Amino acid sequence: MAYGGPAKVVYDLSRDLARRHHLTIYTTDVWDERRRIRPGERLASATGFEVEYFANWWNRPAFRWRLFTGWGMVGRFIHRHRAFALVHVHDVYILPQLVLVLAALLLEKPVVVSAHGVLDPVRSRRRSWLKAGLFRLVAQPLLRQVNCLVATSAQEAADLRRLGFDRVAIVANGVAPPTARPSRRFGRLFRPSRRGRDLKVVYIGKLHPQKGLPELVSALAQLERPVTLILAGPDDGAQPRLENLINRYRLTNVKLVGTVNESEKQELLTGCDVFVYPSLAEGFSISILEALQAGRPVLITNGCNFPQVAKAGAGIIVSTRRLAPRLAAALDYLARHPRRRRAMGKRARQLFNRHYTISTMAESLEELYRRQLPF
Repeated sequence: MAYGGPAKVVYDLSRDLARRHHLTIYTTDVWDERRRIRPGERLASATGFEVEYFANWWNRPAFRWRLFTGWGMVGRFIHRHRAFALVHVHDVYILPQLVLVLAALLLEKPVVVSAHGVLDPVRSRRRSWLKAGLFRLVAQPLLRQVNCLVATSAQEAADLRRLGFDRVAIVANGVAPPTARPSRRFGRLFRPSRRGRDLKVVYIGKLHPQKGLPELVSALAQLERPVTLILAGPDDGAQPRLENLINRYRLTNVKLVGTVNESEKQELLTGCDVFVYPSLAEGFSISILEALQAGRPVLITNGCNFPQVAKAGAGIIVSTRRLAPRLAAALDYLARHPRRRRAMGKRARQLFNRHYTISTMAESLEELYRRQLPF
């Protein structure tokens, strides 16, 4: 969870593709800003699935600002380039990866790049001057030369085309079946309160200012009906403000539970009544997909770029404008209509099974890869 959904989807996708192809994954050894991945924590290479780790010079800028310095992967790729038919790079701001893209192009290897939503206009306006300069001077001209940019939604594809990229394909994210049983860590939070059965609402993701969490906490302060909100995930800059809001409104029904493992995440997803993800700008949230997979109705924003939720009747989508009162109204509606809420949950699981399994994503990417290879 330290690096959010993209890292998980790449791992799940690689496991599925490795059943039919041989993959080599280049990654770094950064766990978080304080430590590196220990040897026992590293993913083991297996048949069709090889993982190589490269050391960063300094962890803090890698974790905080995505300034990775795993330059060893560039030399390793050049040394082994004949073993690879195609290169797929994830992210557009990591300098060693951009240099690897340049090397692959010079060595005449097909290159596919997934931006994972980082070029969304809202996120782009908030990026640092360093990232803006890196994109304008290095990434943008380089990415215009790759075979294909992968977007996860029609909105992301439109955003990429507005930036001048004309070779764009849409491949929606997918999620693998859960591998862990639900834990029992949060059993107390899911018990009925003295006021009766509270609506149990869960958010899982990084606590980042862009995720709309201050507005979500403000929405709870407007509600008269009993609602318990559980916020799970590592702090990424928003937790101090959230704690201030909780204290200001004297909210006892908002719980910050920190980072959760897979077993704890399954307990939250299967135990809640509603999954909420009020992000102001998002590529294609893995957390939303996991909630759909668990059969939970989702309350999201139009910034999540997931209109299929409303079309399928699997949840509610609200505008990011005047977000707090819109979230409050949606939560009040869901609390007042348990039958409709449960019907949304059934349609959520159906939507996931039809379109967003990891196998569906792998098949779409395989077809994309075939179109890039020089057969």
